Amino acid sequence: MNKILIAGGTRKKQTIVRKAVEFYIKKYLPRFKTIELYISIKNIEEGHWGECSEGEHDREFLILLSNKLSEFDLLSTTFHEMVHLKQHVRKELSYIGERTRWKKKIYSAKTPVSKMPWEREAQKMEYQCLLEFLAEYCR
Repeated sequence: MNKILIAGGTRKKQTIVRKAVEFYIKKYLPRFKTIELYISIKNIEEGHWGECSEGEHDREFLILLSNKLSEFDLLSTTFHEMVHLKQHVRKELSYIGERTRWKKKIYSAKTPVSKMPWEREAQKMEYQCLLEFLAEYCR
């Protein structure tokens, strides 16, 4: 069974994030049952809204979310980072030192964000997920 731990932020923000994460896993990662996800809602570097990183163990992940986001932006950013989690779980995305492996291609750290296919996928999917989530929860 997947494990989701959320710390920081208000209780309302934690509830919003939990619902979004559970929705995403049920819809996009239904076969994966051993994900350990630690989410921290806190003040992070200015200009950053969130980040997803792999933990020390297989299928262990950390998502950082900015505590300064509106509820709408918090949801959108949560879905963006969940797309990155999906990319890691499915072994589509991994980091090799300063380089990034996307599927079978290696990208340097100097690759502009606009040319990173994993970021383009996350940007596209975050809004699709957000619309699907809102359609289900705002009936």
